[in-house]
Amino acid sequence: MVLDTSVLIRYLTNDNPVKAKKFANFIKSGQRFIITDVTFAETYWILIKLYNHPKDQIITSFKSLLSVASLSCNRRRITETLELLSKHPMLSFVDAYTAAYTMIHNDRIVLSYDKDYSKIPGIKRKEP
Repeated sequence: MVLDTSVLIRYLTNDNPVKAKKFANFIKSGQRFIITDVTFAETYWILIKLYNHPKDQIITSFKSLLSVASLSCNRRRITETLELLSKHPMLSFVDAYTAAYTMIHNDRIVLSYDKDYSKIPGIKRKEP
């Protein structure tokens, strides 16, 4: 089954303790579940913009989620995204994800007008 952002938000913010506890119990049950890359991105954005959570707190929470054995996701890509977010505070989640993607699956070149990519070691930014 695929996890929706609403469940993840309740769990990570504990803004509804009953719902947060239900998901905590679900995790403890060991049932397999999936978090898509889009769900990670949306959750990150919501926590930053609507809940004003600090970036480092979100990164820590996501890393903790990645340690759940019953979770299926793009662990390598999300882990690399989180590492880039930690090292480069100017990056958004999507920019860090794009950089991680090209580092893992491509030629380490990002076609972009965003000069922040040029600050990431190992990434070459090109303009069209």
